[in-house]
Amino acid sequence: MQLHSLVLMGSLLLFANTALASQCHQQLTVEELKSLKTNDFTIEEDKKRNNLAITLLNCLSHPDPKIRDEIVYQAYSTWLRNMALDADTINTLLLKLQTILASKSKDPNGFEQPFAALVLSEVVRVDRITPYMSEQERQTVVDVSTRFMSNISDYRGFNQQEGWRHNVAHTADIFLQLALNKQVTKAQHQQLLTAIKQQIAPINAFYTFGEPRRLAMPVVYIILQNKLSANEFANWLTSVTSPAPFKTWQNVYQSEEGLAKLHNTRSFIHNLYAITSNSKNPKLKAIQASLQQALKRVD
Repeated sequence: MQLHSLVLMGSLLLFANTALASQCHQQLTVEELKSLKTNDFTIEEDKKRNNLAITLLNCLSHPDPKIRDEIVYQAYSTWLRNMALDADTINTLLLKLQTILASKSKDPNGFEQPFAALVLSEVVRVDRITPYMSEQERQTVVDVSTRFMSNISDYRGFNQQEGWRHNVAHTADIFLQLALNKQVTKAQHQQLLTAIKQQIAPINAFYTFGEPRRLAMPVVYIILQNKLSANEFANWLTSVTSPAPFKTWQNVYQSEEGLAKLHNTRSFIHNLYAITSNSKNPKLKAIQASLQQALKRVD
């Protein structure tokens, strides 16, 4: 019976992979995708390039990491960082990527949403460099991305055969671009920090793929924007280093969940300290006392 179940699961996974690859290849052949990379993602005709940027959304969930990561994501990064897409295309990407994050995932393999988040970070970066969003559109990005971050329960990072998923890290990349954006408000910074706090120390996963550093980076730039007071940051840090739901940090050693909380919290605080401790920036120097107290609480 157990063997039959494993065979059935394997068959279902193969069917899902084939369906997701087919969704992409109905629009683009493997050869066309590979030629994109071979040609350094250069497409001379503007209309063709912009149309392709929309079509490539069908390939975010492709089961082949060489296509998903090395071609699809790299194409978006290249075009968006070189201002090679027009305003209508960027706005379409903004809406469609947010829809993917705001909807229940249709990808049983769990690739589509983390890669939608990664591409969305590039779309949001454009607004930081050359503002194009209205205040309401920027608020919507904050709302969608913080809600998605808060609800992440898939903590898979890298797999040798399947490549990256990395939900938390990729969503933190959206947060980083928002934190760097001078148009983002104090209230929105607080919204980002609330969502970050919810994923600093999941009790059902030990972070091993660099997530704590990726979570720490937007926090650093929120501090540098200087919209939060040192006291507000200290209070946030105190809440981050609370042992709850355990009574004290000494109680965490009795369960895997407790040890995961300790491991993940320590890793985040140590990363935040490592990034900021040697800085001569007065805003980062001002948080060192709070950080050292946080280190003492969890070490």
